[in-house]
Amino acid sequence: VFVCSLHKLSLFPVRSNKLTYLPDEIGRIPRLRVLTLSDNEIKVLPYSLMNLKELQALWLAENQVRHLH
Repeated sequence: VFVCSLHKLSLFPVRSNKLTYLPDEIGRIPRLRVLTLSDNEIKVLPYSLMNLKELQALWLAENQVRHLH
């Protein structure tokens, strides 16, 4: 529910927050253009990222991403 209320969000900088995953709901932020996830502990990205048609930059450095799920 919280993520769905962020429909106008275009920049989402969550660098260095020790995140281990992203919720599937991330794909419901239609205007998201920049997603900064660098320096976290993410291993799997949700397939819902494919729904982000406006996404121009996805920063994933310093994570252990292996696949989409």
